[in-house]
Amino acid sequence: MYPQTNDNNERLEFLGDAILHTIVSDYLYRTHEHAEEGELTQLRTCIENRKNLNAIAHAIGLDKYIKSNTNLNGNDIPGNALEALIGAIYLDKGLNVCEKFVQKQIIYKKTANTNSSKNDKQHLDQWCNSHKCTYEFVTLKDDITPDNRHNFVVAIRINGKEITQAAGSTKKEAEQTAAGKALRFLNKHSKQIT
Repeated sequence: MYPQTNDNNERLEFLGDAILHTIVSDYLYRTHEHAEEGELTQLRTCIENRKNLNAIAHAIGLDKYIKSNTNLNGNDIPGNALEALIGAIYLDKGLNVCEKFVQKQIIYKKTANTNSSKNDKQHLDQWCNSHKCTYEFVTLKDDITPDNRHNFVVAIRINGKEITQAAGSTKKEAEQTAAGKALRFLNKHSKQIT
């Protein structure tokens, strides 16, 4: 049984900050096999920065449950509350559930929201590696349009199941667009795959 706390979330925030740091570090270590320490630190800082945590807290509606005498916009209270929530999830449900929450609500959303589409294939590769899934790009169509331009249609299959399709004037463009669509799908429906 864990000790009861008062209305102040600072102890949970302290714990949640440490848990978040550990989960993000572990994820980056496993999915960026060739990255040096400096690059890993930079990536972790990008995910854990207060602006990102504040935005995620607002996005999941956590700000509606915060009791505060100050305006929640423009300060770090929502991000602090998100760290406290992570601490509470860890205490109540354990590390595995907490890890899934952090990956879905923080790591993958940061990837999907802040990285340009030219990196989407790399992030899809990282997601599939971390979830021990196989994936492939399948060219469904390679046509020449009436105005003499290429039209490629590419599908992405994960564990043999088609997830999405996308078109582009080059094969690479179609693959990048499909990868971005696949990441957005996985952010919402990963249980259908893993």
